[in-house]
Amino acid sequence: MLTIRRIVLFPLLVLACTRAPEEAILARTGGRIITRAEFVERAEFSPEVQFQGPESARAGYLLSRLIDEKLAAQSAEKAGLDTTATLQGLTGFIEEMAMARELFRVEVREKVTLDPAEIGLAVQQQAQVRKVGYLVFEDESLARHHQQRLAAGESFNGALRALYGAAADTTANRRLIRWGENEPVIEEAAWALAPGQTSGIIEVDGALMVMRLEEVTASPALTETDLEQRTRRARTIMRSRREAVESDRFIAAFALEKRLQFNRQLVGQAAKVLAGLEESRPGASGTLPAERPAAVEIVHGAQEALAAELATPLATWNGGGITLGELLERWQGVNFSSGQSTPPARRRTIVHSFSLIVRDAMLAQEARRRGLDKSAAVRSEVRIWRDYYLALAWQEEMSRQGSSAAAALGQLRRENPVQVDSVMMRGIELSPVPLLALRPGQYNARVAPPWIVFD
Repeated sequence: MLTIRRIVLFPLLVLACTRAPEEAILARTGGRIITRAEFVERAEFSPEVQFQGPESARAGYLLSRLIDEKLAAQSAEKAGLDTTATLQGLTGFIEEMAMARELFRVEVREKVTLDPAEIGLAVQQQAQVRKVGYLVFEDESLARHHQQRLAAGESFNGALRALYGAAADTTANRRLIRWGENEPVIEEAAWALAPGQTSGIIEVDGALMVMRLEEVTASPALTETDLEQRTRRARTIMRSRREAVESDRFIAAFALEKRLQFNRQLVGQAAKVLAGLEESRPGASGTLPAERPAAVEIVHGAQEALAAELATPLATWNGGGITLGELLERWQGVNFSSGQSTPPARRRTIVHSFSLIVRDAMLAQEARRRGLDKSAAVRSEVRIWRDYYLALAWQEEMSRQGSSAAAALGQLRRENPVQVDSVMMRGIELSPVPLLALRPGQYNARVAPPWIVFD
């Protein structure tokens, strides 16, 4: 069964955060720098689940992890790992994505405004936790049937048994909904209900959901610090969500202006091949760690199966286009998994990913035409992601040699003194709730690199 968490982390069409380029340097080590903006984005948009200490120590712990990554990246360069074909290809992919996001900043950010009254309501909603029972469907007629039964008074446990049999786990399919941690449509539906009421059919990234509100609980009275933190969080989340709406409008208008056209037959053919390769692939990740891009064997399998079509345009627009071969090459930079259990749902997700790759290629071309490839924001983002992939390559090389990455990092730290701006560090306030669901990014729910575990 799908869960709400699984749904909210599916890709949205939001391209970038709202921050302006910021180059205040927080730390230096060896030949690398860590800016304040880079650290805050990594800390707030990439959840780190291993840390078990007090919240006050989390920032220092994460900075230490990021310093390790920079040292590993620098060591990878010295070993010549930055000249491999894989790293060269990833650098081009990263640059294209960064340019697409920079065009978004130029076209969308200034159009977003926030209403103080709405921020106040969001602060109030953060004080509540709403417990819901939910059902997820792929078939609309089945979703409508069970929605009507629940709305007519059927118990939620009865609905579970009707769907999954008499032995269904009646403790399953319950979730706590907190404001700002889910798709907006899920939260809007949850807050529109009174306890005992059933929602209509909610469409969430291709899936259909029906929920019943079971219970509402309130947090303790707010302190002044709590209020400030929730206000800041409400402003951040609402701005990101408004940008999502404005982004949809901009992308639709831009695609129409550029006369974007897809080769529908080729899209369907390629999606079918890729879906079949993913289905037949063993559950293990092969030779690639979980953090690495799409499994190479899937992409290579598709290139072999579709060899006759690789030079055929998959999409065209005024002044540009992308062939099937070029699209599959870009998949090398995507941590792709459809997350769907049935062939039709898997193909739909793959087709959606095609649209995102084409979209960003089209936007990147326009960004380069405007000279945005030279902007500080693009260069900074390329540097951040390139260091991440270099650190991964270094870790893999350590493993290949049978060496301990942790021990090697200890030696690198001794050889490369670390300088940290302690005053700046004390002034950084991190959100205690990861903001991953705000802006899931190009394809795989990531807007910042995940944390590498060096062992």
